[in-house]
Amino acid sequence: MIISILTTTVLILEYYRLKKNYTNIIYKRLTRPYESEKIAGYALYMVGMLIAWILYSPIAAVSGMLLLSLGDPISGIIGSLKNENNKWIIRFSVIIIFALIILPLNISELGYTIGTITAILGALSAFVVDEFKPKINGQIIDDNLTIPVVSGLIITVILYLS
Repeated sequence: MIISILTTTVLILEYYRLKKNYTNIIYKRLTRPYESEKIAGYALYMVGMLIAWILYSPIAAVSGMLLLSLGDPISGIIGSLKNENNKWIIRFSVIIIFALIILPLNISELGYTIGTITAILGALSAFVVDEFKPKINGQIIDDNLTIPVVSGLIITVILYLS
């Protein structure tokens, strides 16, 4: 319920920012220059979390939310260290960190085997949409939307198949 109210509030604020040209210091801090004409990452963050919460079981939704809220910023910091000589080591490190973020939760809820599998494949899917941003009609889909949705979907599929 709370996430629905917060997401609705964020979307209303985005409507005013985009359609009514309402701006203030908070918007200037929350939005990036390329978001001036489109929905901002912080709003997509909330929408992605809400979609995951509505569609998936709590373990899949919370895992996706953790990957977005903790994993994505860590990925950005580690990714800034990437160069041609170490890009594969950095990428592998990000996947490991993603998995470690959700591994304790997944193991405690699902047991060692399924918990480990869901953590690794959920982390790998979050990494893929973080590193290789999907496009629809030439538009990049922000990873703030895709990380919780895609990783939650992968975890849900694994749970369904197990």
